[in-house]
Amino acid sequence: MKLIRVVIFIAAILITLAVLFYTEGKDYYEPGDNASLDVKIGDTFIIKLDENPSTGAKNCWLTDMRSVRLVSESFKPNSSDDGAGGVTTYTFKAIAKGTDTLKVANCRLAGEKKCSDHNDKNTKPDNVFVVRVGE
Repeated sequence: MKLIRVVIFIAAILITLAVLFYTEGKDYYEPGDNASLDVKIGDTFIIKLDENPSTGAKNCWLTDMRSVRLVSESFKPNSSDDGAGGVTTYTFKAIAKGTDTLKVANCRLAGEKKCSDHNDKNTKPDNVFVVRVGE
């Protein structure tokens, strides 16, 4: 009985270390990752998303923002290779009390298409962020 507990304890430690090693250094959201954020009016916060603009795709915000405002965005490639993907950093500011459900999708923008052509009714989101803004 004691041996089983020791084995289970060691297995739990190994699994924990494997999870920590696998996620180490990841500071952005991949498709399918979702989150809830609690901020106060006046706070700024960052959402980083995986993106590869060289493929003709861009992260498009599908929902209206009432409690938060997008302040800036910047793309940083993962390498200096032509066509390299990377991470886009979106900086938001909380401007009013309330809750926004921010849905974002990596949309193909071929031809004349723009992000504004996509919304939460005609495009499936890749990520959903629930942002609660308090005073």
